[in-house]
Amino acid sequence: MGILTTSTVATISSGLGIYFLYDIFSLALKPKLLSFLPFYCWDLSPFMFGGLSENKYSTFGKSLIIDIVTVILLAVLSYVLFKKKEIKNQ
Repeated sequence: MGILTTSTVATISSGLGIYFLYDIFSLALKPKLLSFLPFYCWDLSPFMFGGLSENKYSTFGKSLIIDIVTVILLAVLSYVLFKKKEIKNQ
């Protein structure tokens, strides 16, 4: 986000905004839909040693696939943005 806007304030405020909007979305959306959001299934530690996730709709396989797809999308997006942007040290 900082690369796109070249503003630290916009980067921090957008991160806080996403954090607060996620809380609102988690109250408004059904738990089955929340199990597909990367923020909700990013942590794989509940599945370790035979444990279960707090969300009954979330499984280890689905969480792992969503995590891998998220990392690939972020890598492609960062590659495209860094290739187009001239980065200067300040």
